[in-house]
Amino acid sequence: MKDDADTETVFNAQICARIKQLREARGWTQKEVAGWLKIGIERYKKYENRSVPSAYYMQELCHLHGVSFEFLIAGISSPKRSGGKRAASR
Repeated sequence: MKDDADTETVFNAQICARIKQLREARGWTQKEVAGWLKIGIERYKKYENRSVPSAYYMQELCHLHGVSFEFLIAGISSPKRSGGKRAASR
């Protein structure tokens, strides 16, 4: 059972790391992304550091960054989809 928990912890950490990586690649601040998601900054920081967002917010992050759900979850497929929700506003 411990191996399953360790595997889940690593998997979740990888999702959090991808969320952070995507934001940093666009040069956005955590505050900007939190505002676009209509959530508090502390909640968003948890998404980058330790807590996997709900399916709703994962979908919103995919749309925002222009990536597939598969990329956000597992790091597979092309990281880029269409330009992303905020691409034109930056």
